[in-house]
Amino acid sequence: MIFEIYLPVRNEEIDLENTIKTIKNLTTDKIIVIDNNSSDNSKEIAKKNNVEVWNENKIGKANVIKKIIKESTADIIFFTDSDNTYSFIEYNNHKEILKKHNYDMIIGKRNYEIKFLKRIDRKIANIIFNFIFKLLIGGNFSDICSGYRFLKREKFNNIQINSKNFEIETELSIFSIKNNLHYKELPINYRERVLSVSKLKTFKDGFGILFYLIKHSFKK
Repeated sequence: MIFEIYLPVRNEEIDLENTIKTIKNLTTDKIIVIDNNSSDNSKEIAKKNNVEVWNENKIGKANVIKKIIKESTADIIFFTDSDNTYSFIEYNNHKEILKKHNYDMIIGKRNYEIKFLKRIDRKIANIIFNFIFKLLIGGNFSDICSGYRFLKREKFNNIQINSKNFEIETELSIFSIKNNLHYKELPINYRERVLSVSKLKTFKDGFGILFYLIKHSFKK
């Protein structure tokens, strides 16, 4: 079973190298950076760290994930943010759990490191989104917006991605429920950015996620 690690990147020169090095210290699985029209040195940093680079010129995280699912040849796709916020210490353990239980998707359920928590509004918004998700869609997710995911590629080959940006995790979660996929949430540590600034706009992107969730709750 082949696992490959994909890092969506748009202007992440501050945190990308640390993210790559942290992962390499834990696994020899192949790492691929998907550059989403960066205007900084992200691509050069990836290449300097001996990481393969793909390009996706259509801006938006959902476009990057669409490319990954379409073009990957791995059995299991793992994607996560490249901003050094997600802990990878459980990566190998999660791989073994996925193989043992034959999960179609594993999601990292974020445990926020309090000393790095700068935006309590985002944590509150995530709680609200999960409540609405359960109400409208079902399932037992507690972190639908987590950007730490293992996907069994063959199970997601026929997904028709309609989202554009940060709604993509919600779309993957909806797809898993509507297609009766075998999924599991497993705890991971998470800290907010220390040196760089998040691209997610709490209210604008939050309303986008909420609108997407409500809109697609009525579709079969």
